[in-house]
Amino acid sequence: MANVPRKAQADQPAEPKKLGRPKLAKDVAKAKIVPVRFAAGELERMGRKAGAKGLNLSQWIRSVVNAAAR
Repeated sequence: MANVPRKAQADQPAEPKKLGRPKLAKDVAKAKIVPVRFAAGELERMGRKAGAKGLNLSQWIRSVVNAAAR
């Protein structure tokens, strides 16, 4: 009896993996990106404030703007 290779799943090509971050749920995803420019000194100062609060820069800016808008 000859060695006959098994017919594994060779007939069906593997689906390629999707690249990138998975989509966020609509209630979690932010709706709009607003481009803003800051001077280097401003950005550095804001970064220190954010770090002191344990937030990243985007989180800190969002919290400050939301507090001012209330």
